[in-house]
Amino acid sequence: MKVFSIIFVLLLSACSTANNNNEVKEAMAYGKLIELNKFDEHIEKELLIRLYEVPNNSINCFVEIHGICKYEYFLSISTFDEYPEVDVFKLSVSGKISNTEWVVVEQPDYAEIVVTYSEYTDEAYENNKELDKKVLKKELKISLEGIVENTI
Repeated sequence: MKVFSIIFVLLLSACSTANNNNEVKEAMAYGKLIELNKFDEHIEKELLIRLYEVPNNSINCFVEIHGICKYEYFLSISTFDEYPEVDVFKLSVSGKISNTEWVVVEQPDYAEIVVTYSEYTDEAYENNKELDKKVLKKELKISLEGIVENTI
């Protein structure tokens, strides 16, 4: 576990595909770590994938108070090799992810995950009844070369 943590720190500091280094720093400082490999345990995983949920404080949708309207998301990806390859990607998904499902694929160093999300957090919907609650889905095709996000 320590090896993956060290690799992840080195990855974030040196070779992140996430374009803005400040965004990666925020993900590490304020982000909530979600271990995606723990979900759908019956599916064999080809990659170690971690999701970072980072509050987006630049949006205000609350009425008369402040709260988290949306989260931004980053994925860290690592192979299980002796010398693992690693990278970090920022997702276009913004809002609140409520569910993740792994898709069965038999391809080395590749994964597919379907995420279900809403445009805003539950707290934002409760506070501001004018927000239109939509539930959206995206299929993430993940490899070390990049992530392809398809709206379902």
